Amino acid sequence: MQPTKADVPQDGGEDASGFRQLDVRELSVWFDTPQGPLVAVDRVSFSIRRGEHLGLIGESGSGKSVTALATLGFERGTPGIVSGRIQLDGQDVLPCLDHIYPRGQTQQARIDAKRRLRRPWAREISRRMGDVRGMRIGISFQEPSLMLDPVYTVGRHLHEALVVGIRGGADGGDLRQQSLEWLRRLQLSDPASVLRAYPHQLSGGMCQRVVLAMALASKPGLLILDEPTAALDVTVGSRILLLLRELCDEEGLTLLVISHDLAVVRELVSHVAVMYAGQIIERTHFVPDADGRARLLSRHPYTRALLDSQITETLIAGDGTLPQMSREFVEADRDTAGCRFAARCQTLRSNLDRGYKVPASRCVNEMPALLPPPDTSLGVDAVRCWDPTTEGIDSE
Repeated sequence: MQPTKADVPQDGGEDASGFRQLDVRELSVWFDTPQGPLVAVDRVSFSIRRGEHLGLIGESGSGKSVTALATLGFERGTPGIVSGRIQLDGQDVLPCLDHIYPRGQTQQARIDAKRRLRRPWAREISRRMGDVRGMRIGISFQEPSLMLDPVYTVGRHLHEALVVGIRGGADGGDLRQQSLEWLRRLQLSDPASVLRAYPHQLSGGMCQRVVLAMALASKPGLLILDEPTAALDVTVGSRILLLLRELCDEEGLTLLVISHDLAVVRELVSHVAVMYAGQIIERTHFVPDADGRARLLSRHPYTRALLDSQITETLIAGDGTLPQMSREFVEADRDTAGCRFAARCQTLRSNLDRGYKVPASRCVNEMPALLPPPDTSLGVDAVRCWDPTTEGIDSE
């Protein structure tokens, strides 16, 4: 399942590697299923410069979270990571896969090889990622309560995070004071009581802020946020986003935000990579409108459909009907020879209805590459589409 052309790098060109804090190239993650190998992430490339805030957006099942976890060497199944290169500050942190997967191996041969070498691979990943996880890269997972050990107090969790960040060398009194300071910075009332509490005694919003305090206390240079406001009510979610913006400014953090919620992404990032069926299908960015609000430039029909599905002032003022895609995403969309969005694409259907068979036939039969659009006035950085629409700007 190979694209016809190589995808361009996330930043559109090569640069001095020192400016790239995280550089991911040709990352692929597979899972063995009863129905056969599932390509969860397919040759994804992106990079984040120091101090940059990047959003990775898409529907559930698009591969966002799997991509984020893979950057830290976490795998949810076999064979897991099958190809790619991951560099942090110019240093390779992913073990070489060449000795596991000789060139020309079939998908099943790769799965069998990874299964045989699972333990040594896991040991090598742990060795290389030992000073990365929680130290150079902090992460807040989608379910904050799952990151908290139910038999440990909040204080115990924070102490461990602080010891990682300062590489030891602090006494108990110092750790307690620093823990209290982080809880205050995350605007938790009565931090002394929270420090003594167990996870089950905290609300969802409090757990989220504790997890963020743990991720930030270790002083990482890069913070990965996976659905940072998931399962929170609107008020608490808004407070969390405001806190994150302030903390990013104060700490000078580089940020990777994983979300299906465009409102969350708009608050935290400047650049966006859109994922669909395991691929990045558009790289774009926000621009200010006349009122100073952030608008997302888009030229891919899928990104447009995501934007159109938002509840906006225009929608509320109208008949209140949300535009819908033709059908739900199905795994068969990953196996098509052409564009993976073709079966749901309104632009393709409109072209066919009007008798335009080209580029409709290419959409169905040939995989487009992720390339800068031929017309630079379209504004986006790169798009994977044979017929990128010249319409479309996020209106809210």
